[in-house]
Amino acid sequence: RTSGNQTYAGSVTTSGPTALRTTAGGAISATGAVNATAGTLTLDTGGGAATFNNVANDFGTVAITSGGTVSLVDANALTLAGASIDTLQARTLTGDVTVSAGITATGAGNSIVLAAAQDFVNSVGAGALTVPVGGRWLVYSTSPAGSTENGLTGAAGSALPRLYNRTFGGNPPASITEPGNHLIYSAQPALTVTPDNKSKVY
Repeated sequence: RTSGNQTYAGSVTTSGPTALRTTAGGAISATGAVNATAGTLTLDTGGGAATFNNVANDFGTVAITSGGTVSLVDANALTLAGASIDTLQARTLTGDVTVSAGITATGAGNSIVLAAAQDFVNSVGAGALTVPVGGRWLVYSTSPAGSTENGLTGAAGSALPRLYNRTFGGNPPASITEPGNHLIYSAQPALTVTPDNKSKVY
């Protein structure tokens, strides 16, 4: 716990459940690789940012008690055990992104961005992702067949718009011009039309 910023320039390995806390708006920045698979990594920064973008990071489960702008990159699968943040971007380079407790964002724009290299697994239900008016969530994964949407819906309870043939790398959040929440899949559905030799005499 610190009353200001925390910076981890070298590699960090935790041996059990670990909490990193700052007060007075302090930020947490880890430029070195963080290995936190032995227990839940809890981040608690108030309004401070938390940045863990090393491509060699390996998290098991991350919980965010409070945070400003939070950015996570995980080389493998990632479980998010709840978050209360301004904005969140969490990305896996291989493996799934699993939401095991609700995530609430207060920031406008792309409030929550989750990018799974494999599948998205929502084990919470329809209230898994909460964003404010003027905000939205975007979830990237491979295909509807492998992912678990579990009741997520679009604005005002409408059927959730799904976007296909797009990836986080090729189509980053700023390029998604369609308004509202979206599940975004790299798969591209194919439509097969088979004629059945119908005829009609007039």
